[in-house]
Amino acid sequence: MNQRTTIIVEGVDCSGKSTLTKELKNHLKWDLLALPHSEGDQFERYLKLYGNAQKTILERSHLSEKIYSQVFGRSNPFTLRQAGILHDVVAEKALLVVATAPSKVLRARYVARSYAQELELEKLDQTNAQFLREVGEYPECLVYNSATPAALESIMAEIKRRLCC
Repeated sequence: MNQRTTIIVEGVDCSGKSTLTKELKNHLKWDLLALPHSEGDQFERYLKLYGNAQKTILERSHLSEKIYSQVFGRSNPFTLRQAGILHDVVAEKALLVVATAPSKVLRARYVARSYAQELELEKLDQTNAQFLREVGEYPECLVYNSATPAALESIMAEIKRRLCC
């Protein structure tokens, strides 16, 4: 396995991404970048980020751009060629972790949010399933089921193990 210099944490809203990325930042002492949607050339944005990232944790990636573009009815920001290039860079350089939780847990967290919702509650499960399908294309991907505190400890141990090899 290649030495991973980047950790990408993906998943639907309320899946545990922020909790995991903060825990990783505290334990690894790596930089943390949250990557919400922004305007402009998304391919260039992500290619530069992936190429320059060293000991960096990324909360969200080009996968969020692609999936949420579909969910919100926007055009796909990547051509097939661009998506393939980004896939290859991530597969080689990053450890990809997808955060998820059972539908009941995701829905409860989503409803409890104290800020405006962007995603309709009915689309939450579909979007979660889409993230799981997309990351399935990455053989080194880890799945973090954030439903219990013990799961956080377990995924942290597995990430540390993977980074040391």
